[in-house]
Amino acid sequence: MTKAKLRNLLRQNRQRKNLEEVQLTSIDIAIRCLEIMNAVDGAVHVYSSQKEWQEVDTSFLTSEIALRFPAVRIDTSLKTPDADIPLQMYQYIIVPLLGFDAACNRIGMGAGWYDRFLKDKPGAITIGLAFESQKVPRIPVESHDVALDIIITEVTMYRRGADVTI
Repeated sequence: MTKAKLRNLLRQNRQRKNLEEVQLTSIDIAIRCLEIMNAVDGAVHVYSSQKEWQEVDTSFLTSEIALRFPAVRIDTSLKTPDADIPLQMYQYIIVPLLGFDAACNRIGMGAGWYDRFLKDKPGAITIGLAFESQKVPRIPVESHDVALDIIITEVTMYRRGADVTI
């Protein structure tokens, strides 16, 4: 299946979720994420979730990071395809996704901003937040695609390789 067809299928699938389900499940996913982020001493990038896209809501996660780690800088700016890649280094980068596979490959909206961003931040721990229903058997991978270290869902956590140190 092409990436374009897969994106359309995944968008339709995500739009079937009701807002209450998205909110409750997002809190569960955020709690799992916070368990990983037990010692934050660097900057954190968290994507700014869009309610109309039915993606995992990051508002609870962002609030809890600010509460637990008040000295940490949190970047939640909305990224557009033409936005500049930040020069700052991050300890954690929390990214959105439309779909993923068990090898922590992700497919996003198609603009490539996060792939360019992640290639430029090799020391960061990269975490994708998703609903388990977004998992597919295989994401088509191209040379510019960047796999994530971890993907967290309401059901489980997927890790890429054994080289991820948390």
